[in-house]
Amino acid sequence: MLANQARTISSRDDHQLLSSELLDVRIHQFYVLLKNRNAWHSTTSRRYDGAEGLFTTSADAKHAAEALRSRGSWFTVLSVPAISLVAELGAMGLADHHALNSFGKWDREKGGAFLRVGTPLKQTLAAFEVDGLWRSRVNEHSLIAGTLERVTAHDLLEQDPAWVSWDSYSHGSGYYMGWTERQNHYDTSAVESIRYQFESVNGLQLTGLSG
Repeated sequence: MLANQARTISSRDDHQLLSSELLDVRIHQFYVLLKNRNAWHSTTSRRYDGAEGLFTTSADAKHAAEALRSRGSWFTVLSVPAISLVAELGAMGLADHHALNSFGKWDREKGGAFLRVGTPLKQTLAAFEVDGLWRSRVNEHSLIAGTLERVTAHDLLEQDPAWVSWDSYSHGSGYYMGWTERQNHYDTSAVESIRYQFESVNGLQLTGLSG
């Protein structure tokens, strides 16, 4: 697995991390890898394999796509707003990539209690799961969560980031895929509000963007 790839959360393997206490909530620009497949009549189907589709760099998402290549498949890499839950023993990355306003349906008022420093990470994570604290039904296929080997200052969301997606195309067997780029549009107000809520319930200076 790549260093910048989120790993699927395991209650067995990540027991210590899930039991550790929340230290910080940060907001990011992460990358989702989608595998597309040409179906009957030239239509297209898409699938992604849970948290294996979440990366902290576009380069690693594209590198992972090379290993997943098969006949009739092509790939999309999306840059999306995301958050990380940081604890002493590691971090977990979360994305809501189907929504144009990522985490816009999450109930930040009710969720404030789970954003307090010292809350067991398992409890905070549960608040973001599909049956967690959402004001209305959320698309379960939109939510991706995974453990992160590292989260650095370089990963933090910048002011007015460029949202981009890339679609792969084949140069033929034995050659790396090419990528066409297009612009996307995402609203970051919800992820920024989650950061504000974290700062507010913990008595921190309000900044909005992680710093």
